[in-house]
Amino acid sequence: MTRLAIPRRLLELCVAAADAALPHEEGGILLGSRDGRGDRFVRHVIGSGPGARRARTWLEVDHDWQNRRIRDLADRGGDVAFLADWHSHPDATDAALSRLDVATLAKLAGFTPLGCPDPAMMILFRGADGWRAGAWRLAPGARRPRGVAPVGVEVVDEVTP
Repeated sequence: MTRLAIPRRLLELCVAAADAALPHEEGGILLGSRDGRGDRFVRHVIGSGPGARRARTWLEVDHDWQNRRIRDLADRGGDVAFLADWHSHPDATDAALSRLDVATLAKLAGFTPLGCPDPAMMILFRGADGWRAGAWRLAPGARRPRGVAPVGVEVVDEVTP
């Protein structure tokens, strides 16, 4: 199983955004680097943006705002490879993907400029002890749910690929 290593401070940003958006979904993108085994190392979290629209079961991000943030990070020389979408499922008790989530993974995989044929998706859901994270990836070339595999989420102090 591949893994997604995310610094605690960045995961806490996602959790704070998810809390602030309740009872609606919140999300964004995870940027960073990858190694030869397919492990992902998160270095940046970008939220949904000021023009995002959200409801209890869906989120429409502000792509223009996100793209400006990515350009700003790239101009400063950061690792800005697309690693994953992230979003919350406020009413869920596990990290199961919805049909829309699987369709979104397939759409991301087919978007050549993104340069990520096997995108991942991190889902925040509320467990008994607060928000928890689970992740999935779409295998290269897969377009159906059976092409989705779990990704281990590893919360770390700092990423070190």
